[in-house]
Amino acid sequence: MNANDFQLLIRSVNGILKLCNTICPVDISKVSTLSISDYNKVIIKARSALGVQDRLVNVELYHIIGMGNLTASQMAAFLKKVKDVLATRNAVKYFSELQPISVGVFNNKSEYATSLLGGKKLIKKE
Repeated sequence: MNANDFQLLIRSVNGILKLCNTICPVDISKVSTLSISDYNKVIIKARSALGVQDRLVNVELYHIIGMGNLTASQMAAFLKKVKDVLATRNAVKYFSELQPISVGVFNNKSEYATSLLGGKKLIKKE
């Protein structure tokens, strides 16, 4: 493979690794300390990263190794990068399988008809 194509390949794998590393700094044991919005963002990022990893592992890797005409040194560098990406796979898969927490929109105004006051409505305005 010529040098320009190889550099493009390495940049692409580095991009995938960067995407996976944005999720993995969150320690799995500290998930319960995340805010709900951060928790949901991590799940969305993890699902996106898992899709990219699946494509790399199931399709791209096979074709690049088989048809890429990589030299031995290029193959070693490429596989080292792929190994780094796959080292994050367990954490990415864990986060992608979590269910997001849906937060409803709360109405600040409410009414309640109480029987204790003879059907009188209690109204909260805010």
